[in-house]
Amino acid sequence: MTATRRHVVTAGLYFVGAATAAGQAIAAPQTRGPAGAVTFPQGVASGDPTPDSVVLWTRMEPVDPAVEAVPGVLEVARDESFSDLVVRADITATRASDFTVRVVVGDLEPDQRYVYRFRAGEAVSQPLGRTRTAPDHGSGRPVRFAAASCQNFEQGFYNSWSRLVQDDEAAAPAEQLDFVLHLGDFIYEAVGYGEVRRVPALPSGGGPGPNPYAVTLEDYRHLYKVYLSDPDLIAARARFPFVCTWDDHEFSNDCWQSEATYVPGGEAAQTRRYAANQAWFEFIPAALSGAPDSNGVANPASDFEPARVSDAPFDTAPYGSAQPEPNNAAAIGSLCIYRAFRWGRMVDLIVTDTRSRRSAHAVPDALAVDVSGVARGFLPVSLVTYLDGGVADATPPTIRLRSGDPATLPPPPSRPGTMLGSEQKTWFLSSLEASRANWRIWANSLPLSPMRFDLNAVGAAAEPIVLTIDSWDGYPGEREAVFDHIADNAIGNVVSITGDHHMHFAGLGLRRNYGGEPACVEFAVAGISSQPFQTTLDKVVPADNPLRAIVAFDKPVATAASRADAFNMTMRHGVRATLVAGGAGTEAAGLAARNPDQNPHLRFLDSRANGYAVFVATPDRLEVEYVTLATVASRSSEVERRVRLHTPSWSSGRVLPTVEVGAVTGPALFASGN
Repeated sequence: MTATRRHVVTAGLYFVGAATAAGQAIAAPQTRGPAGAVTFPQGVASGDPTPDSVVLWTRMEPVDPAVEAVPGVLEVARDESFSDLVVRADITATRASDFTVRVVVGDLEPDQRYVYRFRAGEAVSQPLGRTRTAPDHGSGRPVRFAAASCQNFEQGFYNSWSRLVQDDEAAAPAEQLDFVLHLGDFIYEAVGYGEVRRVPALPSGGGPGPNPYAVTLEDYRHLYKVYLSDPDLIAARARFPFVCTWDDHEFSNDCWQSEATYVPGGEAAQTRRYAANQAWFEFIPAALSGAPDSNGVANPASDFEPARVSDAPFDTAPYGSAQPEPNNAAAIGSLCIYRAFRWGRMVDLIVTDTRSRRSAHAVPDALAVDVSGVARGFLPVSLVTYLDGGVADATPPTIRLRSGDPATLPPPPSRPGTMLGSEQKTWFLSSLEASRANWRIWANSLPLSPMRFDLNAVGAAAEPIVLTIDSWDGYPGEREAVFDHIADNAIGNVVSITGDHHMHFAGLGLRRNYGGEPACVEFAVAGISSQPFQTTLDKVVPADNPLRAIVAFDKPVATAASRADAFNMTMRHGVRATLVAGGAGTEAAGLAARNPDQNPHLRFLDSRANGYAVFVATPDRLEVEYVTLATVASRSSEVERRVRLHTPSWSSGRVLPTVEVGAVTGPALFASGN
């Protein structure tokens, strides 16, 4: 049989059907140049497995900078000696795709482990690639996967990846992972943090400011190549198939559509968005165009497509509105990554994009700074709800600026804010309805769960404030619509798995602005290496800031835990509890002053963590283990803490979802659990 393939030069993309026997494999091409003329500096990777296919990836870099194309061969086998060969296909890496190659290998067997390698002359990719197809759609076996997020290269080493690989190698074959879910911030577009290690200067020099940021395609490619130089990340990508979505830093911090937010009010950055899309497509193995439907719902994802794009101002409407700005539409439309997967009867994985199609942040930056001193953070719930609502005759809340003057509020928008955009929202809700799997896993790069400060519990004139409006707490109308759809259609076992906030936490998705019954559960993972949230608060909230006392302790607090994390207590037990604990100097005093109505959805929180989570989906329950590493400041795979949680299977409308915290291995946590 001759393997079939389609070559897209700009994407380095091939489609290859598996040969039925090694004797029918196609011959390897003759490569040009001396031995050692090609290297594989970023290793290999696989992604987006289905029961009969997987995407395989590498980058074949020529030693000679004048070379425009590098021919090679891909080999896939059932054994590490490659005696049981299923694919041998010729490929070519070109300068147009920065010598990256993505191969969609089809005609594979379900629930099968394969090994793979790339060759160019005498050069062979290292380490050996290992991947696994999904089980067939009728399988009822447990599904095991890990979830990870936020891996700032400069802020720490990738010890979590080392630990994950070691644990998987030590596990029995039946207990090894099916895949890794990466929830975004695979790279960080800005450099110069340099707390642990440094990213070499961006090719263009970067955008202005103390932390230069990527502005060209070569800048984004440079970042992926630097990040993928880390041996622990290389090892993880070689061992596990990854399923990836993105968050903001693959393009620009706190972005929406093609808008960057480095300056107040933001700035149009369509050329950067377009470059970021192309680089992501080149370096992340994902099956987009041509991927199969899931449960009868059409696959909307599409490969990167070249377009002409310029920077031009555009309005704040959701992507796809009636009169879109052409450059923004072209930049966003150059790549679509929301898609769905099936792992037997046990798991349907629904992957969303919470950046490209959303509307602007509800509260304009200038107003936010006048109210709280921070763009997109520490804002009154009533203000966010009003400006997100899209109700023209809504009564404006009474808001005062930091100056003490009353705020002049803009009118609310003509339509409610959206995180997903109308087309993606329709697809997402249809995917939930169509799913017949035991668990509906939502790969959701931004948390649903509010992080709110109950200032109303300590001052009659105060009201609750939200931590950030960049997450779903800034789009409460659409969040409520999603919860209503889940509940009204009796869709059970919906689990949001998320990242972004640089902390582990778990809880319930409560309806009615978090005052009603739960519709789903949520598990958020800390960053692989990015600075934990509590550490950031300790550094950036100064001693003279009024919020300091509720986010950081500046004197010892007596506790059985290894440290006292003020944010844990504030989020779980309220502002008054933290103020009392800080004043009295004991955890017990703070807990005695707890507010039982504070963030009632939260069940667990560790705001000073780096690590990941491992999930096991069974018919009766979803088991979760949070793994926190001891350090990211030096290379060490030592684990500080493991925390086990689970959620029993439920059917919406009959049994409501719960999250139960179990065993803790390692030091106790301060004011975190029930």
